[in-house]
Amino acid sequence: MIQTAEEFFEENKIIPFHTDNFQYNEIYNIMIEFAKMHVEAALKAADNNAQVDIVDWNDPGFNLTEPATPIYGVDNKSILSAYPLTNII
Repeated sequence: MIQTAEEFFEENKIIPFHTDNFQYNEIYNIMIEFAKMHVEAALKAADNNAQVDIVDWNDPGFNLTEPATPIYGVDNKSILSAYPLTNII
């Protein structure tokens, strides 16, 4: 499972997470908003770029009067490449 922002801060010794320091709390809140913004953009890009392809065929078996029908699925490469990591840097 991926770390939460709190776990990331604590593991990387960025700041002691539970602190009353306003500046550190602002950095944490900005980090959260930054992540939300990019997750939302990535999901929207995946939705807009998802491509549906034929992944298999439904075999009618011995019934020679019915043709094989396509089975569709989403091409995972179209989703995984929809939002490049360079958008974050």
